[in-house]
Amino acid sequence: MTNPSLMIVVQRYGDIAGGGAEPHARAVAQRLRPYFNVEVATTTARDYWTWSNEFTAGLTAVDGIPVHRFAVERGRSRDFRLRERRAFSATHTLADERAFVEAQGPVAPDLLEHVHRRGLQVDHVLFFTYIYYPTVLGLPLAPERAVLVPTAHDEPAIRLAIYKPVFCAPRAIAFSTVEERTMVHRLGRIRAARARRSCSWGTARCRCPSAPTSDSSAAPPMRTSSTRSRAASRSCSRACSNRSR
Repeated sequence: MTNPSLMIVVQRYGDIAGGGAEPHARAVAQRLRPYFNVEVATTTARDYWTWSNEFTAGLTAVDGIPVHRFAVERGRSRDFRLRERRAFSATHTLADERAFVEAQGPVAPDLLEHVHRRGLQVDHVLFFTYIYYPTVLGLPLAPERAVLVPTAHDEPAIRLAIYKPVFCAPRAIAFSTVEERTMVHRLGRIRAARARRSCSWGTARCRCPSAPTSDSSAAPPMRTSSTRSRAASRSCSRACSNRSR
């Protein structure tokens, strides 16, 4: 039986300094490799603050996994702190929130084009970190195949209106800890009225909205055999457990 295909979308990947979501994504990619045809879509940035283009754009491999790197058109802007204060103020507008997301970076239009094109071809798309541009603009391009790994914290940004669709659009959300899931539900990022079912694989805890009844283009159920699904779930959960320690 052919393994299903999985694309991981993350803002940085490979040999980088610091970060929590990026090493998490790499660990999950390694754990799921025996059960999925894994590939990665990311930027050429190594540093999360400047988003400078330090890696070479194009196709490479990390740990034997294909990695497609795309150049950052705009990194973190010089007026980022100003945009941040405006977006977090009590009287801000949606335009202020959009400006904050773009000022934070990494703005990578070619990465979005790849997600749009390749997202229609793979079985599943795993988006890491809710807060950055690649997820905010990339996840809506393939919502029926998307699984969000939010790596969310109780911070001002998660309360912004621009992020609510990021939590409502994907077919599944894979939380790293029970505490993270509780916090996201408490803040109302997920509509409680929507029915939910358990996913066939996930990280420490995974919940997803029931399939829409009026959209015939919705993706089919997760393509894993029961044995492969359980093994993949255990591997992914171990990667998440190691990260949360």
